[in-house]
Amino acid sequence: MIEDPNWSLLRAKLRSRCFASDAVVDDRHIQPRRLAEMLKDGRFYRVSARSISGEPHECYSNAIRYVQSHPEYRICTGFGLFVDNRWYQHSWVMEPRRFHAIDVTSNWFKLLYGIMT
Repeated sequence: MIEDPNWSLLRAKLRSRCFASDAVVDDRHIQPRRLAEMLKDGRFYRVSARSISGEPHECYSNAIRYVQSHPEYRICTGFGLFVDNRWYQHSWVMEPRRFHAIDVTSNWFKLLYGIMT
């Protein structure tokens, strides 16, 4: 299978913020259209000091639950730089007026990259 060239561009963008040699994107379950949107409109976000422990490995479901009870927040999807210096596919919530990223799954991500959905 031929790899979408946008993956190489995304890897380069993510590695530009992490100087570890093993900073590799580990997940490719993103539709080509969404990948193109991430390259065009994606931003880097620092994780707010306010993180919320949700269900492990259920980041998107945790984000949906949070937004249902806090409608002023938006769901973001993209990648998180984990403490092991690897980028993993991840979802979180964002307070759009102040761009405060809140991780609703753990507090182990050092940096986030993605788009508001």
